[in-house]
Amino acid sequence: AYVSACCPLPVSSQTIKLWSAANGACVRTYSRHTESVACVAWLPCGRGFVSASADRSVMLWGVGGEVLHTWHGARVTDLAVSADGVRLVAASESGVRVGSIEGSFEGSSEAGGAAGGIAGGRHGGMPGGGGRLSLAIPGEPTIGEVDGITALCLSCDASHCLVSVPSGCIHLWHLDSRAQLHEYRGHRSQRL
Repeated sequence: AYVSACCPLPVSSQTIKLWSAANGACVRTYSRHTESVACVAWLPCGRGFVSASADRSVMLWGVGGEVLHTWHGARVTDLAVSADGVRLVAASESGVRVGSIEGSFEGSSEAGGAAGGIAGGRHGGMPGGGGRLSLAIPGEPTIGEVDGITALCLSCDASHCLVSVPSGCIHLWHLDSRAQLHEYRGHRSQRL
């Protein structure tokens, strides 16, 4: 078992650290982002995670340090991965983007290369069978927020999302219908 962390602003680090949960030793440092890393979310299989940075990139990592896929576009402030490892939800200043990460960690290499089965967006063998890697980070968000987003939290079944906005509210969204179901007032933290 591992523990990972990044240093979001104001500390500002371009690295992600991975520690052994058993003995607390730093096992690996990941350093492919070119600006401050904002957030990290583990995949439920435990063999990888996604990270987002102020450099407007979201990276899918294998625990061994390989970047399996990179998306570019929006400046993502928070990430969540569904319990089945299929749905990736990314919060940005302009809204929530929903995509899928299906595939595998077997024989993979960095996106864009022909080796390892990732070329063309394919990635084979992760839970859910060989699927597609897709996240509509560039362009319009799936769910728009006027006030910006500071944090998000995904429901266990990945059908709903709580979104924290700077005005002191939390919005409950149904992701598939893109409907805001409720607004909760009086929240004083930017995190959920």
